[in-house]
Parts: sequence; C-alpha cells; structure tokens
Amino acid sequence: MSLLIVDMRQVRLLAAKNRSELGMERLRVIGQCIGIRSHQDDADKMQLMLQNVKELNHDCVACAEISVGEENRSSGCWTDGTLVEGSVCDVRCCIIEGRVEAMDVRVWSLGELKTFKEFWHSDVGQRWRRVSEDPGTS
Repeated sequence: MSLLIVDMRQVRLLAAKNRSELGMERLRVIGQCIGIRSHQDDADKMQLMLQNVKELNHDCVACAEISVGEENRSSGCWTDGTLVEGSVCDVRCCIIEGRVEAMDVRVWSLGELKTFKEFWHSDVGQRWRRVSEDPGTS
C-alpha cells in the first residue's frame, strides 16, 4: 500500500530520508498547484509545485516539488488545460534517491475534493490514517 499524504512537509521529509536509504517509496500526494517550472537539472522534466490544500490541512505554507518527466505529460491534465494554478492535484509518485517523481497526475473536481474531505475528517478516515501510518498495529 502506498502512503497517502496531504502535508507537503511530510513529502519533503520522506524524500530527505530516502536519499540516505536504498529503495523506492510509493506515495499518493494530494496538493494544490501553485506553479509549474522547468527542472533545473533536466530539460526534459518539469517541477510541479504543490502546497497543502486548506480543506485538508490548514497549514498552507508548506510546499513540495514533484518532478514530472516528458512521458507523464503527454496526456490528461497536461494537455487538456485542466492543470492550472489553484488546481487540486492527486499525484501518484515515488521517491527515488531523494527525488519525488510523478507517475500519474490527476486534477480533482470540486465534488471529488468534497468527497475526499468528508472521508479524511471522518472517524473512518482517522482510523484508516492510523493503520496506514503504522501497518504493524492492525
């Protein structure tokens, strides 16, 4: 099971931790797009800049950068115009050698955000988070 993260500080901490360990961590990151820029080390990649979604985490100051390769920008929200500043993104990604790399990026509708927010703040959502954060306790 991949981790579901709505706090961009946690994304940065996992990337830093993974830099010192071998292996690959799979994540699902929910964040609000605050910009897209060219990757400074790789001309074929873009950096998707995300911040916390206010409805899911009230600390909107935290932000994270996710690298998106050319092969992952050939369809969906990258070509249909739905990925704009302010979009809520559902990014399936992995951490490789300290870098967060997108495998798939989706833009959520307001209805999807509302449904997820209700789950995230419910008792079931809180129990699910506890189990997913520490799978050995179930």
